Amino acid sequence: MSRPTAVTVIGVIGIVLGILGLCGGLCGLAAGPLAGTFAEMAPPDAQSPQMQLLKDPTYMRLTVLQSLVGVVLAIALLVSAIMLLRMSPLGYNLMIVYSVIAILWTLVSLVLAFTVMNSIQQRVLGSTPEAGAAMAGGLIGGFLGAAVSIIYPVVVLIVLTRPAIKERFTT
Repeated sequence: MSRPTAVTVIGVIGIVLGILGLCGGLCGLAAGPLAGTFAEMAPPDAQSPQMQLLKDPTYMRLTVLQSLVGVVLAIALLVSAIMLLRMSPLGYNLMIVYSVIAILWTLVSLVLAFTVMNSIQQRVLGSTPEAGAAMAGGLIGGFLGAAVSIIYPVVVLIVLTRPAIKERFTT
């Protein structure tokens, strides 16, 4: 039985995104605690607003949580993409589950960013014009980031639930 081209494309893109996500997530996990330590070591007179954010424990916990979930999702994507390329029914099911969880996590992460992170930024940065511009840029970046990160899981769900593709994995 030959593999459909759409499955090959989804699998290869999934492997690439999984590797990139794993690298980024591991860097985020490593950088999170280090950034807080560096912020504590900086001289008090050279404290920028960004350094103040890094000193906030809730901000740091949320950053580490997002990196940790990113690593878990990247591993799940990598495993499911490899299994999908092997035409494994388990890989098909894992890819569907990954896509649903990735969409839900993107939405949860977006809500966390705009509620918890935004309140921390307002508290730390204050209400200066520079802080307002930084927060507006963060809002725009957050929406764009969420839109981009949700594209692949949505496409996966659309393609893998097509009757012809679904039939290949169920028979």
